[in-house]
Amino acid sequence: MRTSMPTPKLLYAALFVAAVQPAARADDAPKLSPSTSVTVTYRLSGISMLQGATKLQAAWGEKGRSRLDFFRFVEAKVAFASRCRASIRLVSQEPLP
Repeated sequence: MRTSMPTPKLLYAALFVAAVQPAARADDAPKLSPSTSVTVTYRLSGISMLQGATKLQAAWGEKGRSRLDFFRFVEAKVAFASRCRASIRLVSQEPLP
């Protein structure tokens, strides 16, 4: 089986296109926090269950605010432990042992 080598004209054309085309670059850096309020719910099992939590609800809001709520039951409406972060301050509410 015989393979053909690319012709010099084809190589020059490819180099010309690569040289003329502007380099690809990112316009902006990716955002580290969401631009709108987002809430995500996780089901926990096995070793990831913190003090018996079966559900974790994570919420992110404006200005770097975040909140983690831990629930004992999947159907529960009230969290037994919460962690809130508003910029540089961290507030934690946990049940007494």
